[in-house]
Amino acid sequence: MTTTKIQRRTAELQRIRDAQALEAGIHPAQLLYRLRSKARVNKKKFDWDNLQKAIPPAVAAGLLVAGLSFGFGCGVILMPQARPPMPVESPPAPPVSAGDGLRGLSPELEAIQQLLSFGEALPPVQPNPTDQPLIPLGTLPNAPAENPRDTAGAVGSSTDKPILDPSKALARLRSDRTWNRHLHKLSARLLAEDHPDQTLAMVNAMDAGDAKWGALLAIADYHQNLGNSEARNQILGNYRAAVDTLDGLPQRIGALGLLARTLTNYGESERALEVIRAAEELPPRLTNQASQIAAGGYLAGMYVGLGDDGKAQIAWKEVNRLIIQEKFPQTRLIYYIDLANAYSHSGRQNYAVPLLSHVSRYIERLPEADRAVVLRSLALAFAKARDPQSALEAISRMNSAEDPQGMILDLIGELLAQGLPYGALSLAEHLGDPIFRSRAEAAIAWSLTAEGEQNSVAQSLFRHANELLKGIAHPVDQAIAMGDVGRYQYWAEQVDTVPILSQATAAAQRINEPRMRDFALALVAGEYARAGQWPSSREHQAMIGDPAIAAAVGQDTDRVMTALAPPHAVDFSGSSLVHGAR
Repeated sequence: MTTTKIQRRTAELQRIRDAQALEAGIHPAQLLYRLRSKARVNKKKFDWDNLQKAIPPAVAAGLLVAGLSFGFGCGVILMPQARPPMPVESPPAPPVSAGDGLRGLSPELEAIQQLLSFGEALPPVQPNPTDQPLIPLGTLPNAPAENPRDTAGAVGSSTDKPILDPSKALARLRSDRTWNRHLHKLSARLLAEDHPDQTLAMVNAMDAGDAKWGALLAIADYHQNLGNSEARNQILGNYRAAVDTLDGLPQRIGALGLLARTLTNYGESERALEVIRAAEELPPRLTNQASQIAAGGYLAGMYVGLGDDGKAQIAWKEVNRLIIQEKFPQTRLIYYIDLANAYSHSGRQNYAVPLLSHVSRYIERLPEADRAVVLRSLALAFAKARDPQSALEAISRMNSAEDPQGMILDLIGELLAQGLPYGALSLAEHLGDPIFRSRAEAAIAWSLTAEGEQNSVAQSLFRHANELLKGIAHPVDQAIAMGDVGRYQYWAEQVDTVPILSQATAAAQRINEPRMRDFALALVAGEYARAGQWPSSREHQAMIGDPAIAAAVGQDTDRVMTALAPPHAVDFSGSSLVHGAR
C-alpha cells in the first residue's frame, strides 16, 4: 500500500472513530482522556479486558482497526489503562490546547472540544430575571384566551393598537425567501416546456441566492443535454457575471463552488480549476474576523461538493483556528453557530446538530442582555440543520419580552425554503395568534402544492387560514395577514377561493393614520404584483398619498413584474404561470 493510500485510509478510520464516539455518546473531552491518559506500550498482545472496560464496544472496534493500521506500520500500539466508564454528564477533561493536543481530532470534534474548553471557563449559569419569565411551549405571548377576539367584530376598529407594523411587513415581503422559491418553480416549468430564453429572463430578475444559482445552472444543463455548447457557455458566463456583482465575498465563494462542480461534471477540468482558484483567492482579501470565518466555511463547503475531503478538512481546521481567537463570549458562541450553518450548507447537518447542542449548553452563562441574539441565531441554525424541535426549544428559552411568534414564522420560512413543509407544520401548531398562524398555514399549504402534493392537507390548511382571518381585529393586522394568505392562494392556483386580496384592500382603506395606511396599501400593492395582478397593483399604488412610499413600491413592483412577465412570456392555457387574466 502506497503512502498516499495509507494516509487516505488513516483519515477514513479517523472519521469512523469520531462518528462512533458521537453515536456512543462519548464526550470528546472524555474520549481524549481515555485515549491519552496513562498510555502504555504493548508490543506482544492486547489487553482485551482493560480495553472493554475503558471504551464502549462500538468505539473499541473502530479504535482496534485504527490501532492495527498504525501499529503494524510503526510496531507500536498505544493502549489506555483500565478505567471505569465515565458518565456522559461528567465534567469535561481539563482544557486541551488548540495545538498538538487536538491534532488527532477531526475538525468537527476539534471544534466541539475547543467550545467545551471555552464554555466551561465561563461564569456559572446566570439566573433569569423573575420579571422576564421563560416562555412555556404552547402558551406563547399574544395567544388568544379561551374566548378569543370576537369574530363578529372582525371588521375591527382603527383606534385599537395593531400588533404588526406595516412598514416592517413591507420590508419582510421584499425579502421573503418564498418569492425566490416560487420563481424557481415557475422557471422550472418554463424550461420543461422548452422555453429557455423566457426562463433566463425570469431567473435574471431573481434575487441573488442559491435558488437563482440553481436555476441558472439548470438552464446550462438544458443546453448541455442538447449539445449546444455555445448557449451553455453563454449561460455560464451570465452566471459568473452575476456572482462577481455580489457584495459579500463569502457568498461569492459559495456560488463559485457550485459553478466549479458543474464544470467538473461537464468534464471542463481546466475551467473548473480556474474557478476554484478564483474562490481560493477571496479569503485573504478579508480583514473582518466574521467574514473570514464565513468565507472559510463556504470554502470548506466548496471542497466538500467537489469531493476533495483533504482540502475540506484543512479549511474546517482553519475556521476553528479563527474562532478560538475571539475572546468575547457572545461573539464566540455566534461564530460556532456560523460554523454549524456552514456544515448545514455543505449538506453535513449531522455535524451541525451536535455542535449546536453544545452551544446551547452555555447560553445561560451569558449575561441576560446578551442571550436573545444568540438564542435567535441558534433557533435559525437548528432550522437550517433540519431540526425544528430543537429550534422550537431554543425559542422557548427566550424571555417574554421577545417576539417568539414572529421568530417561529421566520423558522417556518427557513424550513419551507428547504422544502420541509411538514416540519414547518409542526412549528405552526405552536402559534396562538391568528395573525401569525393564518399566514403560516397558508405558506405551508402553498409549499405542499409547490412540491406537487395537491392533497387534503393543503386544502384543509387553506380553509383554516381563511377562518383564522375572521378573528383578527385591527385593520392593519387584517391587511397584512390577508395579503399574505391571498398571495399564497394565488400561487397555489386556488381559483375557487374567496378573493382575500380584495378584503386586504378594504382593511387597508379603514386605517385612519395616513402614513400607516400608505404602508398598508403599498404592502397590498406588492402582494397583487406577486400574484401577477398588474392592474390591481397599479391601482393601489395610485391610492398612496406619500410620494416617497409610492415611488419605492413602484420600483419593487416593476422588478416583480419583470420577473413574472419576461419578454415573449408564455401563457399556458388552462394553467397560466401568471394569473394576470383573472
